[in-house]
Amino acid sequence: MGMTGGEPGIELAARMIGQSLAQAVEQTAQAVVDAARAELQSASSNKTRSRPSEPPIDHTGRLAASLRVERFGPAEAKVASDAPEAVYLELGTARMAPRPFLLPAAERAMAELKVDLHQG
Repeated sequence: MGMTGGEPGIELAARMIGQSLAQAVEQTAQAVVDAARAELQSASSNKTRSRPSEPPIDHTGRLAASLRVERFGPAEAKVASDAPEAVYLELGTARMAPRPFLLPAAERAMAELKVDLHQG
């Protein structure tokens, strides 16, 4: 095996793959946040009330502002919110149908990631 910068080639390749994976995870999680914020902004600019299965109305922008990426390790991240209403809106309650905004954003971001991985 050849040496590159003092590291065996396989170790260098593994490190580079790990860095690329960490970057892809971070970018995908941020894409979810950005898409969810766009969904909330779009829904809020057009209506006064949301229908079941549509993104919720966020007139104050507090829900959108609460979204953030939390990293757990080199290739693990989650989209989080400290707005108490986020989980109720996303999943619904016994008295209210869901108004999802994170899952649709995550599905789009994952589809885009798959395309990027196939192209690059």
